[in-house]
Amino acid sequence: MRCLFLIASTPDCTATIIVKKMDRDIVQVACLIQEILEKGWIENQGERGDKDNQVLILSKSGSLIQQQINTLEQNLENLILSGLYATGCD
Repeated sequence: MRCLFLIASTPDCTATIIVKKMDRDIVQVACLIQEILEKGWIENQGERGDKDNQVLILSKSGSLIQQQINTLEQNLENLILSGLYATGCD
């Protein structure tokens, strides 16, 4: 899911950028990208040349998943904060 967030928030995101930002090996990132491509969560944009430098974008289903994750994170944060306020830890 971290990779989806990175692709969504990075203009012209490529595998090379993901390798640098996630501090992972190119082979690990390539396997991850292939997996989420197969799930239909991302798409390659542009030329079919060097796969490491193809721009990656979220697909419609990938955007929906990212929105659901954001909503869940916000709900969890609100739940935690409400628990803190209820115990007087504000």
